[in-house]
Amino acid sequence: MGYLILPLATVLFCMGIVAQSRQLSQSVPGAGEPGRMEALATVTAQQAQAYGAACVSTAGATPGLVGSNVAPVLPSGMVTPSGAGCMAVANPAGGRDVYGFVRVSPGAGAVLLNSTQGSATWFRVRSQGTAISLTTGTAYSVPASIPVGTLVQWVQLNT
Repeated sequence: MGYLILPLATVLFCMGIVAQSRQLSQSVPGAGEPGRMEALATVTAQQAQAYGAACVSTAGATPGLVGSNVAPVLPSGMVTPSGAGCMAVANPAGGRDVYGFVRVSPGAGAVLLNSTQGSATWFRVRSQGTAISLTTGTAYSVPASIPVGTLVQWVQLNT
């Protein structure tokens, strides 16, 4: 009867090795659901940064450009992110306000602040027509056409 225990012990040993292997594979940085969420936040933050810079540079290169649907010149190989937009609005005090906005995943604001070293030009739209500065937490009025939940790069130009 002792020989019946050997196959059972072998199966249990193999199951233990497989379970340990699965646990170790989930413990490396970037693995599992938290790692996927972090990677997604990093990618969308990079897209927002590139799109916002393209929007501001396009509006800055075209003096007097005002419109709610400005087509920014994107870097080579980049496509317009889903839910992104660029607009230039005449400022009553003179000049223009340029808004480049992108829909991002949770956590992208923190990644963006880290990569831009705390740039004060980035805001998150919390409610219709109101954006909160990522650096100071102060609320500002923005055009109501900017969707809630987007990150906005807002720059004021004098041209």
